[in-house]
Amino acid sequence: MAFTSLIEQITRIILEDSRLDVLINKFTKTKKKKSGKTVKAKLKPNELMQIVTTDPTSIAEDGGEVKKTGKYVQWLIARLLGVNLVCESQFEYGTQDWENCAKQKRELFFEDLYKVTDYLTKFEKLKTMSIYKGEKDINKFKVIDDLFMAIKDYDLNTAEMNTTKEERREMEVHPGAELVFDGDRWKVVKITDNSLGKEAACFYGGNQKETNWCTSGPGLNYYQGYINRGPLYVVMDKTDTSVASPQFGGYGRSDDKDKDHKQTGLPKNRYQFHFEDNMFMNIDDRNIDIVEAMNGEMSELKPFFQPMFLKTMGSGNNKDNGKHIMIKYGNDKFSKYISMYGNEQVFDNLPNDITRFYFEADLKDNYILNVPDVLYDKMDLDILFMEGCLDYLSPKVGNLKNLRVLSISENPKLKELPETICELENLTVLSVINTGVKVPQCIIDRDDDPNDKFYLVQ
Repeated sequence: MAFTSLIEQITRIILEDSRLDVLINKFTKTKKKKSGKTVKAKLKPNELMQIVTTDPTSIAEDGGEVKKTGKYVQWLIARLLGVNLVCESQFEYGTQDWENCAKQKRELFFEDLYKVTDYLTKFEKLKTMSIYKGEKDINKFKVIDDLFMAIKDYDLNTAEMNTTKEERREMEVHPGAELVFDGDRWKVVKITDNSLGKEAACFYGGNQKETNWCTSGPGLNYYQGYINRGPLYVVMDKTDTSVASPQFGGYGRSDDKDKDHKQTGLPKNRYQFHFEDNMFMNIDDRNIDIVEAMNGEMSELKPFFQPMFLKTMGSGNNKDNGKHIMIKYGNDKFSKYISMYGNEQVFDNLPNDITRFYFEADLKDNYILNVPDVLYDKMDLDILFMEGCLDYLSPKVGNLKNLRVLSISENPKLKELPETICELENLTVLSVINTGVKVPQCIIDRDDDPNDKFYLVQ
């Protein structure tokens, strides 16, 4: 196996999770295999902390305690572990020569580590500038010298001078935010709960002067409430050459011509999304029709945002950790998700241990729900409501052996019930109000039996 591919393999096996406790457990703890063999720790605790603090993107509290490890920590760890492979290519693993080689190269690695902070700081800045023509993926640099060679000929002062103000605003990401999507038309930054998140929210909201977002008011506390529930996404139209003017007074609605009225240079056509609260706001802080947008001008964003819609589509409606799903078609996030991605996606991603499922549509919408068979595989389901949305009930409903309540009311197009409904021995309530169904004899018999605690509602 080539040396470079071995380095790539090391990089891949390092956990994506950048939490410090995970890294400590993975790299600084001696472990014992099932065979009884002891595996030495790959790093000493002080070595790991050296690497973490070397990364300029690591976030530390005022007291020096690391709050979040930076984006380059794992790359640095892989570079250190790779020195063993260099020695292995020269000497037999485990020999004294190999030990001496590995010790020497590790010492040199940590001796030169102080330089790496400057390299990474410069790289972090350069990769956001159009003037930089080098590699932007840190993992493509197999050794630290490769990173140095890529950036050494660039002078930051000159680079910034040769990059227009508008170009820098287009390319740079404000500290506290992360560029998560950069498409043909749309650019998306994500703001999470971090020490610079508030500043980023204020910037992208124009300090509540270019937008009316309450999360961007420097003196307001709304930001923290939203960010505690989930990240903010700012969506910007790269094709919009107009920039937002200070149309709002900002916090306090001051009309003073102070420095805060300076334009950010961000496009006027921009939006702020907060999935947990079902909010998709334009610069006027008005909810847009997200279905129309995603099926129209924002269509390139649909694949990117699908996991976010899926993850949060039940927020505010779900009970019992997602085991109870309530969908009122036309008014909630489930409905929006269905309209954008199709109802099969909703059912395919229902929890396996779901216990209650409610789906209600307004008859005037004339909506018919195509229920995939996967719903009838949810063996923990004990309550099922499908009202105003059915013209057919699958015989597979008989698979729901734990079902206690079934309501298929307000379905005038539903004309028959499958005989398999007789197999639902735990069924105690069946509601068929405003349907055209002919009730199977087995159900009538149960309803007539005074000893059977079963109720037919029709």
